[in-house]
Amino acid sequence: MSKIRQWNDDYVSLGFTKVKRNGVDCAQCLHCSIVISNASLRPSKLKIHRDKKHQGKSTDDIGALSVKRARYDQEASIVHFGFVPEENPALLCSYEVAYRIAKCKKPHSIAEDLIKPCAVCSEIKQSMVQASIQLDESTDIALQSHLIAFARYEKEGNMKEEFLFCNNLTNTTTAVDVKVIVDSFFESNGLSWKNFKHIVTDGAPAMVGVKGGFATLVKKEWPHVTSSHCSLHRYALASKTLPIPLMEVMDIAVKVINFIRARAKHHRIFQLLAKEMGAQHLGLLFHTKVRWLSSGKCISRLYELKHEAEIFLRENENNLHAHFSDKEFVIKLAYLADVFSHLNEINLSLQGRDVTVCDVQDKLAGLSARMTVWQARIKARCTASFPLLDEYLKVNMIELPVCISTSILEHLEAVSSEFRSYFKDAPLHVAWCRDPFNTEVDPMAEEAEELAELKVSNAIKIAFKNRDCISSFWLSLRGTYPLISKIASVMLVQFPTTYLCESGFSDLVTIKTKSRNRLDVRSDIRLAVSKTEPNIKGLLRHIQEQVSH
Repeated sequence: MSKIRQWNDDYVSLGFTKVKRNGVDCAQCLHCSIVISNASLRPSKLKIHRDKKHQGKSTDDIGALSVKRARYDQEASIVHFGFVPEENPALLCSYEVAYRIAKCKKPHSIAEDLIKPCAVCSEIKQSMVQASIQLDESTDIALQSHLIAFARYEKEGNMKEEFLFCNNLTNTTTAVDVKVIVDSFFESNGLSWKNFKHIVTDGAPAMVGVKGGFATLVKKEWPHVTSSHCSLHRYALASKTLPIPLMEVMDIAVKVINFIRARAKHHRIFQLLAKEMGAQHLGLLFHTKVRWLSSGKCISRLYELKHEAEIFLRENENNLHAHFSDKEFVIKLAYLADVFSHLNEINLSLQGRDVTVCDVQDKLAGLSARMTVWQARIKARCTASFPLLDEYLKVNMIELPVCISTSILEHLEAVSSEFRSYFKDAPLHVAWCRDPFNTEVDPMAEEAEELAELKVSNAIKIAFKNRDCISSFWLSLRGTYPLISKIASVMLVQFPTTYLCESGFSDLVTIKTKSRNRLDVRSDIRLAVSKTEPNIKGLLRHIQEQVSH
């Protein structure tokens, strides 16, 4: 850093007056108004400017220059006329552009950390409710393992979800390694597990292992902390079960898709065929087991293009074309397309920000009720719940075969059983949280008195009907009804899924590409996914913009 030079009144004799730029002294020429930077604030540099730009001015009288300086300082200022210039406009623009570039996850050249993790940590420490944290680990294009964490906490009477960190797991990815990174982040930012109540992770052994998982290690040291397995992961696992007859159809469908889609030539020709036949979509979709929505999307697309697929397979002498002439195969395919579409619809409703445990439990209860209706209808040979299957049977004027209805009932019962198994540890903790005015309360419960008073309050009923969200409603009652407000808030602050982490990994893939595989993404991903706006003007007070010499 260059030395900061001080103004000397002798510089007036050289034809300069003093001005301030970024808090340091600079010289401004009395003849041409050019500002000389602080680094050039010395007689030799000032003389060079005077002699080159203003020849013949070296003999000017010091008295005349002093009068001119006084007049300039008094009158020749835009502030004198009521104008206040914006401070550091160029530097301000550079920060704003850097922020927009980072939000778009594009290549950048400015490396300032616009959003500091300490700002989020300060909000967590001030939260009236212990926070919830979700964590997940994944690998990027350069085979580096990253651990991403988000937090949900109370801020100004609302629940806020915010990015915490994205750090590398440089060696192994065991539970101990994960805990070391989390504890290190907490220590460096003044946090503690005292500030957190709940942990949500995926189902990896390193995260939820009974003996040595990350959650287990934390709970051994901090017994007040609770943990859960991501509801989206459990939902996907429960949805995978299929009886053998339907699994055979699924396997054949995947073989057809791979034959057409995996070869570039086949894919191009199939697209031309679909276009000639007037299909809405021109290509099939790959099936990927690890993707939550893949089964529903790829089977629905294959059923939509079943005629095009049959023609293409026959022309390429692939024996798989015979299956599309088998009505039982097509019926099973239509059922799979329908049931997976239903399951995908609910899966999507569980994704997104601000989803609460109550939302997940309501959706699962609704799915269970719908499955009961589905089973009753299939037993009565009614397929109204499955539109593609129902349309195919009506167009071909056939009834649902007994063997297929048996397979469907077996599948629905197996899925229901899987959901009960995966979500058996997730009961509705407090039934009155969703609707305190229409729920029976145990008079022996600790919160019974406050709930009884709340249920007869007309003002609270109006506030409940006009609420923006359930979380803000209960947080607003912590002064009037502290006990029930605390119970509800502890439940609503919990993350039910690791959706934010999964979304963060999608952003990481966008930021860290093959051409930027050596990038350190920690600051970039913070800017890209954080909802906290950077205090750019606060940064300007500590940074000096680049000036010309």
